[in-house]
Amino acid sequence: MTIWDIIAIFLILDLAGIIHIICIKKDVLKFLRIPISKQWFWENKTYRGLILMSLLSGIIGSCYFGFWFAMSLGLIWIIWELPNSAIKRSLHIKPGGYITGGWVLIQYIADTIDSIFFLLIFLNVLFPIPLEMNFILLIAWCLNHIIIDIICYKIGIKKLNFGNPFIIFNQIILWILFRPYMWYFVTKQWKSYHIFEKKNPKILISNHISQLDPFLICGTLPFKKFFWCLPFRFMTSNQFMDRIFRWTFLRMVWWYRAYDLDLQGNNQSLKTSKRFLHQHETLMIFPEWGIHYHKFWVGAFYLNAHVEWSVLLCFHIAKDNHHYKITFNGKAELTDPSGDLMTQGKQIFQTFCYECNKT
Repeated sequence: MTIWDIIAIFLILDLAGIIHIICIKKDVLKFLRIPISKQWFWENKTYRGLILMSLLSGIIGSCYFGFWFAMSLGLIWIIWELPNSAIKRSLHIKPGGYITGGWVLIQYIADTIDSIFFLLIFLNVLFPIPLEMNFILLIAWCLNHIIIDIICYKIGIKKLNFGNPFIIFNQIILWILFRPYMWYFVTKQWKSYHIFEKKNPKILISNHISQLDPFLICGTLPFKKFFWCLPFRFMTSNQFMDRIFRWTFLRMVWWYRAYDLDLQGNNQSLKTSKRFLHQHETLMIFPEWGIHYHKFWVGAFYLNAHVEWSVLLCFHIAKDNHHYKITFNGKAELTDPSGDLMTQGKQIFQTFCYECNKT
């Protein structure tokens, strides 16, 4: 098997997969939409998917490999998605859905390698491939799969309705790198940890004293609690998104743009924030809107009132020379979610900041 054969297999399955998704979206061949097994796969896996993926691979690959071999590639690819699907249904994960927290990354890896692994076994039976080449092919195929996913999300034929696995990976690496700093320069005081393991969408609020604040809060969390909250999203002002290198780094890690405090900007910021909460991502918002600003943004309390099951968690950061103290003050609750959120929000924020400063 040559490098051109491998590239051809990549292209055949990529094109067949994209056309297959479009056909499912357009509900082509509706009469074949018969579930393979409602007990094992619910109604998500149908004979239409098996037939479409196999035929499309055969037709696309017939000019290079011949129809039957190319069709077998598509058939193996789609069949070996079934065991993974059965496991997810047994865990009551809905079709297209993901579990919350850092488990999204584990599930995404499983979804990426399931068909790739068994396709490599099939190719090795027909054409024995050296072990190191198998490893290279596995990595290359995974990267190819990720690139195709990104393209599908960008053009809108697949919908991202779960936490971004790439951001989760980057945040885990940052937590590992930043954790030693926590041992020497940060002390912490916590009321309770159990709330972090619940599946509710979480909104973290804190006073804002430095650009390190998001790292400090996340870095003080034990890994288990940090893992359950992943991915984090931190709203940052436009001034930090104006340079291409800074913008690229911030987007890769967890930041998203906070628009101006006018009506249009507020609506855009709240719309983006709601989308992240519905994807079970954890938001980190500083109501002071900036470092030592005297403005107050009610957005965190608005989101808590309008996003079902969301919880508001309060932090306080204090600094003495080069030493930081992080206090977790527990869960805050609005007394009247349909009332004056500005007054309630200011009262909650000022109360826990006052209590922390007093101690």
